[in-house]
Amino acid sequence: MTLKTVFILALITFGLFLKYDEALGLDTSEKTPTFRLHLLSETYQLDPLKVRGSTGSYLFHNLHRGLYSYHAEKGLVKEGVESCEWIHPLKLSCKLTNRVWSNGSPITADDYIRTFRRVLDPGLGSAKAEHLFALKNAKKIFHGEIDSSALGVSTANRQGTQVLIFELETPDSEFEFRLAQPFMAPTPTQPIPERKNAEKGLYSGPYKIQKWNLGRSVLLTPNTNYHKKSVRRPQVELLFIDDDHTALRLYQAGRLSFLRRLPSQYIKAYKGREDFLQVPM
Repeated sequence: MTLKTVFILALITFGLFLKYDEALGLDTSEKTPTFRLHLLSETYQLDPLKVRGSTGSYLFHNLHRGLYSYHAEKGLVKEGVESCEWIHPLKLSCKLTNRVWSNGSPITADDYIRTFRRVLDPGLGSAKAEHLFALKNAKKIFHGEIDSSALGVSTANRQGTQVLIFELETPDSEFEFRLAQPFMAPTPTQPIPERKNAEKGLYSGPYKIQKWNLGRSVLLTPNTNYHKKSVRRPQVELLFIDDDHTALRLYQAGRLSFLRRLPSQYIKAYKGREDFLQVPM
């Protein structure tokens, strides 16, 4: 292969990546450092209760945090609670921390109750409702037999601290783990916006949406009102790329900071590299 041929191939490759950048809306001249990775598909709404699949879950875990989050090594991690105590197998009392939404307004106990009632709303008919079926009257509410106000969750104020009290009909050893899902995060009174107005939404997690480029990407910026502060939290851009080989080429070219999935035929070649991390599933 001649030097001229190599140069021509390099130009073609460079041209291909320019097309990728243009198609995905990448700004390679940006001044703010951005951590980029890809998702295989684009979620079509911002309601975590209505989204299915890992793509939406990955995004919403960064936008919404409820009473708990879950860490693979640490297990349950406290988010919206100071402490939770089982009074007996059918009663759980949780003291809430003083958290705020991404716009600085307070998150209240009522915001959590609004979520639990919404999960069980018979009009929505969510498949995720089963996560709360252990609660008192939950099944009857889901089947439209009684009003949601009868749900076994109430609030109390103890020396200035908001408290959520859960009453169960049947013991559920995994109940607190169920509360770690993104769709169990508090729900604000204002409507959930459409993607084109995503920056107007209220978020309770470490990130908020700065801009949604329909069909291309979503840009996340750190939520400065998130209760767990971190100066290391970067701006993040999630690109919607439905082909693993395309994502790999963008990673090789430095357009992606992290490659979430590696096609199996490349594992042998990458296994000895420092940037290769294999997580058994």
